[in-house]
Amino acid sequence: GINLEAANWLFNKGMCVLGSDYTSVETLPIDFDKCVHKAMLNERGIYLVENLNLEELSKNKINEFLFICLPIKFSGSTGSWVRPVAVI
Repeated sequence: GINLEAANWLFNKGMCVLGSDYTSVETLPIDFDKCVHKAMLNERGIYLVENLNLEELSKNKINEFLFICLPIKFSGSTGSWVRPVAVI
């Protein structure tokens, strides 16, 4: 995962989605005084997507692509499974 400093740097560069190939976008254990989840999701409205399979993109050195996130359609939730798609 990344720390709050790195997340803020990405945000300042124009990030609108923060993704991770791990169970958390931030380093564990979580430092609740410098919590990436709180700063990005709650304070800045940045979507967090965890457990992505990024192996093929990394192996092929693909670092630019169209990202499409297909969520489950329901309301009243704070999170759900999604179907992430990378269009190369």
